[in-house]
Amino acid sequence: MSTETCFKGICFFALDPNTPKIFSFAELLSGMAIMILAWTIADVRYRFRINSAPFPIHKVSFWVVSLVGLATLLTDLWIGAGWYIPRGNLIKAVEWQAILAGLILVTFF
Repeated sequence: MSTETCFKGICFFALDPNTPKIFSFAELLSGMAIMILAWTIADVRYRFRINSAPFPIHKVSFWVVSLVGLATLLTDLWIGAGWYIPRGNLIKAVEWQAILAGLILVTFF
């Protein structure tokens, strides 16, 4: 049951709460737990490599994980509440979740 509302030529529709999810906030939290465990174990071994990297790995990974976490939580809220989004063919909800999951995977690597 998709309702559509148009305003000044831009049409909006509500996301279906039953949309399949491939990456939600629960997966983010479990992935972060595994990431923290792996970084804690590897910290003694790779501390020099992290500190001598050409860019600040700690700051970059903190901000990427923080922004992806916020975006994932907002995506789950948006889908669960059935809020409206503009109609278009730019990106689907599943593709957006795949991009967020990919960012976490790249951050881990």
